[in-house]
Formats: sequence, structure tokens, C-alpha cells
Amino acid sequence: MPRKSRIKEIRISFIAPSGEKTGELVLPVDIAKRQLNTKTWGEEEAIRRFAWYVARCDKKGIDAAYEVLKRLGCLSEALEACAKGRRPNIQKLMALLSLWNTWGLWSIPRALGDNLAQFTDLIRHFAPAYRGAPLKLYRGQSLARYEGGIFGIAWSGRVPIAEQFAGLRDAPGVVLELDASPEMIVARMGDFISTRKTDPASGSEYEDEYLVDPRAITGRVRKLATILPTR
Repeated sequence: MPRKSRIKEIRISFIAPSGEKTGELVLPVDIAKRQLNTKTWGEEEAIRRFAWYVARCDKKGIDAAYEVLKRLGCLSEALEACAKGRRPNIQKLMALLSLWNTWGLWSIPRALGDNLAQFTDLIRHFAPAYRGAPLKLYRGQSLARYEGGIFGIAWSGRVPIAEQFAGLRDAPGVVLELDASPEMIVARMGDFISTRKTDPASGSEYEDEYLVDPRAITGRVRKLATILPTR
């Protein structure tokens, strides 16, 4: 009877022309079947594991660690632990953008609170500088946050997407327009990760999402419309 494979991971080493090892990529085998016992993780282990999984673009591990970080209230410390190593780093960038794609609508902004710029700073740390032209970007959010001068980091190149998000609430929402210079734009999601939300062929699901430095938004935003709740 053939023996079952005991291989748990594949290690890929990157070697410079000089023969020096410059990095290593670890790919778990049967990652979809892997079970992570997060109940035993404390703050220190969750932070360490999160940084380790981000460095390897391990989505299952990242999501598991994020759930613990959110519960323990230490996401900010975990992001700080990730801000190490070479830059730009597309692998870490893709991992962080995938994290935002999964948890960015409500969870990450709530976990970071007034420190949301820490997330865009980390993205900028690993991303190549945005080289596109100035853009008009759009965002849908609550009227109350707009009147309080509070804006999120996620903006769209498409007005219908802003209208959609403005209506995702029981209270009035607003559609906003932003004059975004290249220096304000941290990254365009579709340049680095591929999902239905980054695919123009997805029709109404296509978000054309950009992450913007929230500290640079003040004085550049206009309200285009107020969207009343439909329920």
C-alpha cells in the first residue's frame, strides 16, 4: 500500500546571480484543508502569526489571525509588526489589499478607528508609487459622517458604485466627489489583485476601487447627491 505523503509545505528559495539567498516563499500543501486552532492564540502570537502570514501572502492564515486581532483589539500593533523588510514588496502588498477586500467595508475601519491612516501608510510602504493621472473619484457614505468631516479611504472611479454604497444604510447617505492628485492615491486595487470587484467584465459588481490617504482629503470633497433610505 503506498505511503501517504508527509510533506506539509513547499519552500521556494530566491537566489541572486552571486549565489546569495535573497528570500524564501513558503507554500503550505493542502492549505484549504489546514485547521488553525486560534482559540489558543494570545496577543503576542496573533501579531507574530499575522506578520508571518502577510509575508507569505497566506490568505487563510491572514484571515484567521485577523479574527483574533480584532477580538483582542490589537490590529494596530499587528500592522506595525508588518512594516519591515524590503520595499516595494508586491507579495505583502497583495496580502494587505486582499485583507482590505475581505474586511474593509466595516471591520477594519472600526478596528482602527481614528488611526485608519495607519493602513494606507502600510500600503504605501510596500506599493510602487502611483503614476497615474489626476482623477475624479467617488464615494458613498453616511450623511452624518460627511457632515462631521469624516471620510473613508476607499473611493471608486464609478458613480454608480458610490450611489450603491450611499444607499447601504437606514439613515440618509451621500454621494461624494473627490479631486484626487496622484500623490493622494495610495494604490488602485485592480492593479495588484484580481476579484470580481476588480474585473470590468463583472458589470455592476465592478468597483474600480482606489485607496486614498485620508489626511489629504480635506478641502477636496464635494457632495453630489443625498440618498434617502429605501426601507
